[in-house]
Amino acid sequence: MTEAPKRAIQFEAAIQADTPQSLADALTDMAALIAAGEMPVRSIGGGVYTSHHCTLIVSDHPTHEEYVEQLNNYLKAVR
Repeated sequence: MTEAPKRAIQFEAAIQADTPQSLADALTDMAALIAAGEMPVRSIGGGVYTSHHCTLIVSDHPTHEEYVEQLNNYLKAVR
């Protein structure tokens, strides 16, 4: 295994904002969408104070236990 394992849920975001508060507001809005299961797989957009490009991956696997096992195997391999 040459690549570190990945967890079942992955979120990548590139967010630009005019102020720290605008960034915090955008992150809060995205967190609410993710928690409600309403965040799209891909989102490109923005408004007056922020813009973003995000990708959300939701998989059933690896479970937490599977991830820990994969991580331990990976760490043994790279040491």
